[in-house]
Amino acid sequence: MDGEWRRDGEFHSLRAPSSHLRGPGLVEVLAPRDLPDDRAAPTVYVLPVERDGQTRFGDGLREIARLGLHESRGIRCVSMSFDEWPWFGAHATDPRVRHEDHLLEVVLPTVEARFASQARLLLGFSKSGWGALSLIFRNPDRFGCAVSWDAPLMLDASGYEAFYTGAHFGTLERFLDFRPLVSARASAHRFRESERVAVLGYDAFGTQKAPGGRDHTQAFHEELDALGIPHVFRNDLTFAHRWDSGWLPQALEILLDLYRRERSGAPGNRP
Repeated sequence: MDGEWRRDGEFHSLRAPSSHLRGPGLVEVLAPRDLPDDRAAPTVYVLPVERDGQTRFGDGLREIARLGLHESRGIRCVSMSFDEWPWFGAHATDPRVRHEDHLLEVVLPTVEARFASQARLLLGFSKSGWGALSLIFRNPDRFGCAVSWDAPLMLDASGYEAFYTGAHFGTLERFLDFRPLVSARASAHRFRESERVAVLGYDAFGTQKAPGGRDHTQAFHEELDALGIPHVFRNDLTFAHRWDSGWLPQALEILLDLYRRERSGAPGNRP
């Protein structure tokens, strides 16, 4: 039934009713077997790249489970489904395509009503890497750290309608408002005291040229430098553009290292 948790081994799942989607959205939690629900642990939100649970590019949550990374790192990992292609923004006119609102207002409280959490961390690649950075820069008090691998971070007006952006945002103006660089500029003062984000690559978007002739990963790194935002930058993770090609363990370790350093006493926000 919708709204009721079910358990299958290490996976916990429910269908969460939401006014921000066209129907209930699946929420899945991958938790170590020996970690009680009420014991706080870092929670990594593994943001999907595709709609409706499609796995053309693999399945991030199940790749973490296959590698046993949740067990070895002592973390909970969460993923969620969307009935439209996810960019983690909000449609200009359609209230049923508001993915940022669904994550903030439905997924987070649903998960945290069941599982204790020390921090909310974001992990994504491709369009969900865009989403990870857009979300943390737009919501610096809601998320602690974020990692993006091989994402089209420098898409501008010339790229509108690419990769289903038009269907997700509704208008060019709304799309431009949600660009990670726009959000980074607006909240740069909140991110200058410690490293909270990592920009990693590359395969597709570490080689494709963004406006200005630079690849997306390199260009975004240079823009963050210009804003004075400290961050981890690595453009040497040369794996295929999939969840299961080999980059995920390194990206997750970078994310958890950011979290550990932030938690150990570095200044900055610790949602």
